[in-house]
Amino acid sequence: MNNSLNKKWWIPREEELAKAVIFTENTRKSLVKDVLIYIKDNFKQLPGGHVDLNAITITLCKDENWDKGLVELENIAVLFDSRIDEKTGKTTMFFDVIEFKDLPNGAVSVTTESIGLYARILVQTFNDDIEYFNECKELDDELYPDHPYALSEDCIFSEYHNSYIYEDDASEVISSGLCFHNDSQPETVHYSEWNDGFVDCDDEYVCYGYVSSSGDTEHFYEDDYIFCEDTGSYYASSEIAFDVDSVRWCEYYQEYTNKTKGNKNAGYRELSRIMNLTPSTEFGVGFEIEKEDEDAIDIEWHPLYKKTGWAKEDDSSLDEDSGYELVSPAFDLHTNDLDKAIEESDDLKTLINADSSTNCGGHLTVSSSLYSAHEMLEGLSAFFPLLYALYDGRTENDYSRPKLKWEYHSGDRGRGAINSRGNRSIVEADHKTFGALEMRIFSAVRNVKNLMWRRDLVRIMVENFGKSEREVLRLLMNPKSKLFRHLLKVYTVQKIVNKIALYVSLSKEYNHKVLQMPDSTELLEKFRSQLKNNNDSTNELGA
Repeated sequence: MNNSLNKKWWIPREEELAKAVIFTENTRKSLVKDVLIYIKDNFKQLPGGHVDLNAITITLCKDENWDKGLVELENIAVLFDSRIDEKTGKTTMFFDVIEFKDLPNGAVSVTTESIGLYARILVQTFNDDIEYFNECKELDDELYPDHPYALSEDCIFSEYHNSYIYEDDASEVISSGLCFHNDSQPETVHYSEWNDGFVDCDDEYVCYGYVSSSGDTEHFYEDDYIFCEDTGSYYASSEIAFDVDSVRWCEYYQEYTNKTKGNKNAGYRELSRIMNLTPSTEFGVGFEIEKEDEDAIDIEWHPLYKKTGWAKEDDSSLDEDSGYELVSPAFDLHTNDLDKAIEESDDLKTLINADSSTNCGGHLTVSSSLYSAHEMLEGLSAFFPLLYALYDGRTENDYSRPKLKWEYHSGDRGRGAINSRGNRSIVEADHKTFGALEMRIFSAVRNVKNLMWRRDLVRIMVENFGKSEREVLRLLMNPKSKLFRHLLKVYTVQKIVNKIALYVSLSKEYNHKVLQMPDSTELLEKFRSQLKNNNDSTNELGA
């Protein structure tokens, strides 16, 4: 007997093998009827449809040779067998059609597969496989007109087509996460080289604009896109905006622009500040160098900023025809990055060495990832009276007037000698928070050497972070201290004595610290006796 249970398709029933199909020596004619009824009843219970066996005509043997009748039944009807279900351990019944004649659907002959297809237990998939219906999804009938089915695990739902599609036929839209069929790309969907994938121009953050510094345009998806009203254009990044149309962020007006007063200077606070800080940076430093020079003014801001990150901008306090403010990136205070940046640019050296007037200042900002702005104020406050003493010519200037120490903690970010710049998370430093102080007391920068002297002075200050006014005074009166040796580079010994006396006076006036000033003549003799070469600076370098 041909056992068709070895074929691909079988239909399990979760019940014991029916008594009606157990063939014994006492087989009776009613057994055949029971078999047919049993088949009919079970097919009626199948999901999705049933087979009407009442319409099937079979001829049974009229004699009592039931074995022959059963063979005939097997040849035209259904084989039954039992098997243990591996998952549940239950005895389940399997049946498989060998051959039915004159089925109501008009089939000439019927197999288990065709019965399953007819009863919607099975479906033919779009790639001509046969699968269980309940394990499949119905696909878009326009995209898959012949057999719109596929295994559920191989399908993905497409909102664009409002139906399932075969996953291997689908492409994802990066801007929305939705999918579409490759042979039916929606009109709003475009391929983007910038995103290396598809984007939908109807989605948020999808724009048509510039995606390269060479001016290539296309649809692109970018959360941080740039739009400039002055140009009416979209850009995939600030670097591309700058390279294509000289578009940059204006801090003062809080918008992107490409307008300037000619090519000499960018507008006031128009350029973004560059942060050359790293996660390992503990202290940072930056400079604002004001100059008035009719020759140096001609150096164009755009190529300078693009190449070095230094911003050359207008400043209303300076001469309109010759004035500019040169703003450096923030550098790590304890590396030589500042030195290298200036050494590699002749334009920077020219701009820093340029002429200045009494209108010019040399603001300096020091920041730290170790301390908040409040802690910076307190930790460096003992050096504030020294800065007032070194740059006493600026103490009466409204742009850099000293304040009482406690006033600096009030949060007023005005134009005092020292100003808190608050705390800021720096992306380039792995989002570390830096507390910052702006020191406006510094006078105009003379030249590159003078700038480096000031940078080194700040290094000495942070090395002595937290020192009291009394401890700073000891450093000032010790010819072997790094601070004294640094001052000796720009001042005569007599001038240093004068600055020490002024430091004592200003500590009392602004920090409310009373210090004892030794006799100036004795102090001068002490210094000269301890200095082997009695080095009196000509102050050509300048503080």
